[in-house]
Amino acid sequence: MRHRFALFFSILALALAGPAMSSRADGPPAPGFNRVHMDTTCAPCRDFYTYANGSWLRTAEIPASYTGIGSARDLVDRNTEVLYKVLEGARLKAATETDPTLKKLGDFYGSCMDSTRADREGAGPIAPMLAEINAIKDRAGLTRYLASLVMTGMNVPFEFQVLPDLKNSRMVIMNLGQGGLGLPERDYYTRTDSASIALRNEYVAHIGRFLGMIGTPADAAAKDAAAILEFETRLANASMTRVAMRDPNALYHKMSMAGLNQQSPGLDWPKFMAAAGLTQIGKPGDSVNVAMPDFMKEGAHEIATAPLEVWKAYLRHHLIRQTATDLGTAFFNESFSFVSKLSGQRAPLARWKRCSAEADQAMGEALGRAYVATNFRPEAKARALELVNNLQIVMRERIGHSTWMSAPTQKRAIEKLDIVLKKI
Repeated sequence: MRHRFALFFSILALALAGPAMSSRADGPPAPGFNRVHMDTTCAPCRDFYTYANGSWLRTAEIPASYTGIGSARDLVDRNTEVLYKVLEGARLKAATETDPTLKKLGDFYGSCMDSTRADREGAGPIAPMLAEINAIKDRAGLTRYLASLVMTGMNVPFEFQVLPDLKNSRMVIMNLGQGGLGLPERDYYTRTDSASIALRNEYVAHIGRFLGMIGTPADAAAKDAAAILEFETRLANASMTRVAMRDPNALYHKMSMAGLNQQSPGLDWPKFMAAAGLTQIGKPGDSVNVAMPDFMKEGAHEIATAPLEVWKAYLRHHLIRQTATDLGTAFFNESFSFVSKLSGQRAPLARWKRCSAEADQAMGEALGRAYVATNFRPEAKARALELVNNLQIVMRERIGHSTWMSAPTQKRAIEKLDIVLKKI
């Protein structure tokens, strides 16, 4: 329901923001319902879905750079068109911009769009991080480096998330989960059919090419790639399946840091948390939720026992994997060539679309501020708010007339309705 409301209000905001700005030549069609998409030869009472969408289903083609199309995709495309113009404006004014937030936004987007510089520098931007990996000499150094990754979101091998406590909604808690895989999830490592085996072979070759691009000799790169697959397979075997993760209770194992230390030996967890800057949960008595205990145990065991050279090769690969799309054409092409085998995407998105998405993800609040200033007039907000207020009034009336609610339940429902935040 949360996602339905988010989509509805996104559509609403776009619809009420006024006439669409002129789109790029390769942009999406104008918004609105198109009767051409209907199949009026089908009786609506027999199959309303075919009646409403039949012609579109027969004729629609998925563009090469997409993995699916539909009204939600059209909404994203129209919004991206608007954000593109906002970002281009910020980029062009970045040199003279006096607002530091908008200057950062323009510089960020401009840097992403600078393909010439990206090609010229290649792997240069990650050279300091590669040097840190090369400098790991012992288990203590490995632990320090892994701790330094926590705040970067690399999630190797563990995933760290701050979420509401599932059994105490007044509190938030650190959740420790599984991560560290280069393939989408555990089944890609465990399936034994010919297609899965072929994909894993492609993955090993892909890793080898990535390592070669940072100067690893071909024989060493092939050896490291095979070792990385073997290492990730051990992590995968300790990971929960997607089906198992559907049960919220299976993901709740609240324990103290001392308990985590006892259950997952091989890593000094309080010291690791302190090194990561998570001092509020770095004491033995502090609590965390260990979503996947078996994975924590295996991860800690690998930190204590796996050869350092395997760890270093693994870390190099994941550093390249997560930065490849920003390191120049050669890295981007190698990344897309393999990822497309997983997604079915036949061609990459245009660079401006990728950079718009990156700016939205990295500086969403700043981009939102610039968007509102240029594309969401005060009268559009007032109109959207009026519509939402009317929905709230009707909901209150329906609650008051519902026969399946008792009077105390109606009262509580209206109380909840009245505290809904309307973020227009």
